[in-house]
Amino acid sequence: MEQFFPDGAHVRLVSRVRRKYLHAATDGIGVFLSPERASFNAAWRVHRVVRNGVPLVLLHGAAYGRYLAASDDHRVVQGVYDDLEADDVMWTAVEAAGDHLVLLRHVSGRFLRANGSWKKGVTVEYRDNPSTMMHWEVESLKPQLQTPDIPLPRPHVRCFLGCFHRRRIAPFPERTIRCVRADCFGNFNDDHGWAAFQFEGRSVYLLRWDVMSHVGLFITVCTRAGRYGRLTPLVNDLPRNLLPMDIIGLTIYSPADRELQYPDVRAPYPAPF
Repeated sequence: MEQFFPDGAHVRLVSRVRRKYLHAATDGIGVFLSPERASFNAAWRVHRVVRNGVPLVLLHGAAYGRYLAASDDHRVVQGVYDDLEADDVMWTAVEAAGDHLVLLRHVSGRFLRANGSWKKGVTVEYRDNPSTMMHWEVESLKPQLQTPDIPLPRPHVRCFLGCFHRRRIAPFPERTIRCVRADCFGNFNDDHGWAAFQFEGRSVYLLRWDVMSHVGLFITVCTRAGRYGRLTPLVNDLPRNLLPMDIIGLTIYSPADRELQYPDVRAPYPAPF
C-alpha cells in the first residue's frame, strides 16, 4: 500500500460514501468531514515509520502539523508524536475493493470510519460489521511551485450598542510559544537554546514577527507536534486553542527551507497515483 502513502507526500482522504474530505478542525483537536476541498485543513502529509519490522503510516495535517490519532474511546483527534512507542498516531493501510480505495487500520485493530449523513464526525470502530463507511479514497496532492502567502492579521473587534457604535480591540487569551532557530540543514537541539514567550491571539503573521524578535530575521516559521513530529510550515492562523506550541525558524532560502513542501490545495483535479 506504499503507492497510496509515499513518505513525505501530501494526500486528501475522501469518504467513499459521504464524498466529503477528512478535515483537521480549526480548534486543533477535532477531526471531521467537510465538502471543502481547497483547504490546507483537508491536506495531510505522510510520515512513514517501521516499528518491530512493521511498516506504519502516520498522517500530520498541513494546517497545524498535528497527527491523526485515535483516542481510547471511539473519537478521532489531532494528536502529538511525542513518544516513539506511542500507539495513538500509528496506522496501517489495507487495500479495499476499487481503485484508490483503502481502509485505515489503527494499531489497536479499529478502523477509521465516516459517520452517518446527519453527523460530520469520524470515529474508529472494530470491523465486526464491515461497512463501506470505512472505505477511503486517496487523492495525491502535488506541491506548489511557490511558497503561499500567510494571512494578514485581522483585529478582533467588539461592538457596543448605544447612541453610537463604540469599537475597541478586545484582549486575547495567551498561549506559550517555545521557539528556536535551526541551522541551514534544519538541525536544532531539542533540549537547549529555546526561547519562550506568551503570545496573544491566532495570527501567524504576528507570530512570525514575535519569533523573529527572539531568534533573528529572515525565517520561515514551522511547527512540530511532539518531539518526534516532522516540521510543518505554518500557512494558516493558529488553532483555536491555548495549547503550547513549538516553533522552529528555518532561514529563508537555506537548504532546509528549500526542502519544505506546500500542497497545491487549489489544483483543479487530484493527481492520480
